Amino acid sequence: MLAGCTAASNVAVRLNADGTVDVLTCQSQEVVDEVVANVYIRTDESTVVDLELEGTPPAAVIPGDVMHFSDPPADDSWDRMYIALYGTGLSASDREYPSSLSTVVDRASLDVGEWTWPFWTTDRCEPLR
Repeated sequence: MLAGCTAASNVAVRLNADGTVDVLTCQSQEVVDEVVANVYIRTDESTVVDLELEGTPPAAVIPGDVMHFSDPPADDSWDRMYIALYGTGLSASDREYPSSLSTVVDRASLDVGEWTWPFWTTDRCEPLR
């Protein structure tokens, strides 16, 4: 998918009532080497705070997989969230290539308990569990 000339992933984010964050992937990532999640204030790069993944990082993801992250700091200390899964994909001919799934979400667009989808997403999926 493309969004403003930048490759974009089909990933949704949900802010839960207890403050934790869920991330839903609607694309496959055959190998996941690294999971990055942080929140920050756009105008102040010194405000970046990493979110902790609850449980073991996934080795791979398929559409419908959900990852759970620790709660971010108080609402007034961040206005944007970045989530990324870095790893390897497989082409139709089984060739490996560097691949990632990522999204950026503004705090103002998050409604507690509701999945927030990138504006370009038309092919949404449901959580497997």
